[in-house]
Amino acid sequence: NTTDEEGNDIELVISRSAELRVIDPKQDVVIATHNIPYGSSIYIKEGEVKKGDVICDWDPYNAVIVSEIDGTTEFDYIEEGVTYRLEQDDLTGFKQKVIIENNLLLLLLKVLKKMEKDLIVFPLELMFL
Repeated sequence: NTTDEEGNDIELVISRSAELRVIDPKQDVVIATHNIPYGSSIYIKEGEVKKGDVICDWDPYNAVIVSEIDGTTEFDYIEEGVTYRLEQDDLTGFKQKVIIENNLLLLLLKVLKKMEKDLIVFPLELMFL
């Protein structure tokens, strides 16, 4: 369990194969099944669904990494033009920082060099999603 941006209690999907089943309670028959993506926020408890309820949501445009332990995150060596560039959507004007892929390994090596103990290494394929 965790909380969303508004402080509401939610559950976060940390399984790569979560599934939602809609069951007709009168006949005990599965009406529909849907995959729930990794990193989805689930807003309901089992058996509590009512018509119009939001069951879950996720951001399909972001690769999510979910931590299974509490802690803090600190970004270091993030420099504009070196390890990231600022991109702006011409239609919305929305700006976002995008890590420059060619320099991602350089960034990782600098961070790993700074961390001498309690080292956590993510698989290299996660870095290039």
